[in-house]
Amino acid sequence: MIDKIFERILKEKQDEIDLLKAKEASSNKAWERHVKQYEDLVQAAFMALDNDSPECHFHLKQVLVKQGWCTMCECSPCECEGQYD
Repeated sequence: MIDKIFERILKEKQDEIDLLKAKEASSNKAWERHVKQYEDLVQAAFMALDNDSPECHFHLKQVLVKQGWCTMCECSPCECEGQYD
């Protein structure tokens, strides 16, 4: 009887550990995506600052839009509610 209770408790605790590990892995992946987006933005910004070419400015604008920034109201998420569509 005690063995079954002990096994049940161990299983519950292992399930909790597995869930926490999965959450940690998911959080780490989200953080890695965030850092990559930040690095892309910084790279595009410095490229635009170093060059006066319209292509560099367009690339910077594309990176901002890809990250969810509105180029009209300059907010993320967009606050202009389609005023400029």
